[in-house]
Amino acid sequence: MGGYAESLIAKGRAVGRAEWKTRALFVMLAGRGIPVSDEARDRILSCYDHDMLNAWVLRAISAETAEALFDGLAEEAELAGGAEGEPDLGESAA
Repeated sequence: MGGYAESLIAKGRAVGRAEWKTRALFVMLAGRGIPVSDEARDRILSCYDHDMLNAWVLRAISAETAEALFDGLAEEAELAGGAEGEPDLGESAA
């Protein structure tokens, strides 16, 4: 298989992992009875940074609001070079 095809497969896998984490996050919040604003939903759905999604999933365990998922993490992601909106092609497994 060529490098281009492999990169497309890797991108598809990264997007799939992000979508799974996003679904898990919404299920956790719904199960805890926490409403998700349109703004929070858009922010979650636009994120493909696996480290950020992992952090949000962990925070969903005890967060009082959906907005509390993001407290302090945006600044940390910017400092670490994290990004929203682009699939993370470097992650091999999650």
